[in-house]
Amino acid sequence: MVTFRLQGITHEEFTGFTTGVAPAFADVPGLVAKVWLADAHTGAYGGVHLFEDADAAVAYLRSDLFDQAVTTNPLFTEVAVRRAAVVDAATAITTPGLAVPVG
Repeated sequence: MVTFRLQGITHEEFTGFTTGVAPAFADVPGLVAKVWLADAHTGAYGGVHLFEDADAAVAYLRSDLFDQAVTTNPLFTEVAVRRAAVVDAATAITTPGLAVPVG
């Protein structure tokens, strides 16, 4: 999960920005799903990313895309990254339409 706050951009501008960059994220190797998060009331923004494996997640975090779109993006502040493993069996039950990697 990646979280951040907006700086110098409105909620509406952010949602427009996400639509423009979403295709680049769709091409990230090993990315199974990305859920974009936005809460204009609290100022919390970010994304939940599901990768095929830990190596794909690490590669993404080291990529130019992540660096330019998130880490060094002047429109975002308080960027935080939290990594966790998927609880496979329970996730398969609650998201049957999503191909959850089983590890």
